[in-house]
Amino acid sequence: ETLKQIEKASGDLSKSISSTATIVNGFYMELGAMGARFATQLPAALFKSIEAFGRQEMAVQKLSAAVRSNGGNVSEVLPIMRQFASEIQRITTYGDEQVLAMQAMAASMGISAEQMQGVIRSAIGLSAALKMDVMTAVKAASAAQSARLGASALRQRRQREEDFSGRFGVG
Repeated sequence: ETLKQIEKASGDLSKSISSTATIVNGFYMELGAMGARFATQLPAALFKSIEAFGRQEMAVQKLSAAVRSNGGNVSEVLPIMRQFASEIQRITTYGDEQVLAMQAMAASMGISAEQMQGVIRSAIGLSAALKMDVMTAVKAASAAQSARLGASALRQRRQREEDFSGRFGVG
């Protein structure tokens, strides 16, 4: 009878070992599958990261050129604009490279560094409100800012002409 108990215990132990081996084998199979997924996804993630970096560098180059063409000091203005792009990235769905591209577009349309933040914020709001492409919104916000400045300059000129006429009796 003791022999039967030993055989039964041995059989139970064998089943337990077999079950544990199956679990461990399944664990290693899953671990191998995870490793394979990681190995196949890593190159794509690296490529996307490098691609985003390239887009961001291109946007910085375009922004620098636009600032330079408008007579701005690139070494002074660019860090401020990059910081603003990072801030916008933190509070919106737009990445740095997109915000830098928006700034480059606005700068190429004559928007100064002082006007830039207002124009970009307006464009993002306009884009969301009207469900339009953000670059189209940047063009619209830049044009509106330029028109507003043009109208203001025209009013100031007319006022100076009226002041001049009134003082000297001309006109």
